[in-house]
Amino acid sequence: MEQNKQLQLVTFEQAKKLKELGFDWETKNLYSCGGEGFDIPAHSPDWKRELNNGDVILAPSVALALKWFRDVKGYLCYTSFHYVKQKIKYAFFILLPDNTVSTSSKYFFNTQEAAESALLDKLLELAERKNVG
Repeated sequence: MEQNKQLQLVTFEQAKKLKELGFDWETKNLYSCGGEGFDIPAHSPDWKRELNNGDVILAPSVALALKWFRDVKGYLCYTSFHYVKQKIKYAFFILLPDNTVSTSSKYFFNTQEAAESALLDKLLELAERKNVG
């Protein structure tokens, strides 16, 4: 069985929210404003020009977006695996500023990638609420 060796990219909706929150880390993957994904070599002049024109939105991997949340926004978060009815399932955890924990433990995911994407969705939701409030 051949495995996909590419890191999972954020969805177009996640990319738009990351942009609103100030995500600006360099990535070779981009979305056009219409939602189509493509890649441009990160160091090409086209990459910066299109980004500056607002014609594209950065499309990082989910792993890079989670690292940005940890490093820049200061969220402590991770995914972990659990045995549920003799099967491996994945969950996520976020330590909130008031030292409470937000978790997906009521909802387990079949893959690490699904748990990471759900974690990113939850972080985006928390960050949007923080920016609004």
